[in-house]
Amino acid sequence: MLEHFASIVAKHKGAAIVLDSNLLLLLVVGRLDPDRIVKFSRTSMFTKKDFDTLKHLVSSFSRIVTTPNVLTEVSNFVGQLENPARKQCFGLLSTIIDVLEERFITSADATADRAFLRLGLTDAAILRLADSPYPVLTTDFDLWRHLSDRGIDALNFNHIRAAAW
Repeated sequence: MLEHFASIVAKHKGAAIVLDSNLLLLLVVGRLDPDRIVKFSRTSMFTKKDFDTLKHLVSSFSRIVTTPNVLTEVSNFVGQLENPARKQCFGLLSTIIDVLEERFITSADATADRAFLRLGLTDAAILRLADSPYPVLTTDFDLWRHLSDRGIDALNFNHIRAAAW
């Protein structure tokens, strides 16, 4: 599995990568406070080591490409934090959004994809976005499988975590 990741990184090194909502949320919460990762219900499945792994992976790419759908999900998840962490996390999210490359995929375009019925709107938009030359890093097995089945370079972060343990 690590060889597969290494080949995708080598192929796309210095280019952009797409993160799913869970991983972008992990990046935001971990940057705010790595100790909060295991305490926050939306990131409690991750560890500080996962956050470090994610930071390392993302550093291999020039930028993160995302959609408004992903950002809305992350914002909604951040809204579940208690203050003052919520306010701080929203501030951090704002600064991160400033450096992301946001691509708009219309909802009509996303729902026109046959995978929409299985994946939902956000993941269907990621799927459409990945039709461009962007690799995708996700924790979602169904999304990863759909991407892989279409020949799109996709990495399942859970596979990377398992290989690293």
